[in-house]
Amino acid sequence: MQSYAFTYIKEEIKSEKILRNLDYFRKILQVCAQCNGKIINFAAIARDFGVDEKTVKNYYFIMEDTHMGFLLEPFQTSIRKRLNQKPKFYLFDTGNQRTLAGLLTVPINESTSAFGELFESFFINECRRLC
Repeated sequence: MQSYAFTYIKEEIKSEKILRNLDYFRKILQVCAQCNGKIINFAAIARDFGVDEKTVKNYYFIMEDTHMGFLLEPFQTSIRKRLNQKPKFYLFDTGNQRTLAGLLTVPINESTSAFGELFESFFINECRRLC
């Protein structure tokens, strides 16, 4: 799993010359893995890294474009409510997410919120594959 994550950065991002600064991308990829399945606040991430919000959105777009993950827009019947809500981001694989977050060797207990979050991510990815 670790070699896959490093190969992704090396082959997909570096060799394609998609980005000039890989350091920020690696860090944001790690944050993305830690926040997998949670509501994304691009402004807060940008503030934490001291970069522009557009840069962070671009990094997430790159992850979507290279099929590393996808944004799941909120579901609301009201357009007004939908505009005020933020999307969630899911990486395509829970093993990859745990590797990038540095949690691959940490055991998962069924009675924890981490188990529920991983199950949600797995379920969303399976639904997406079926559609």
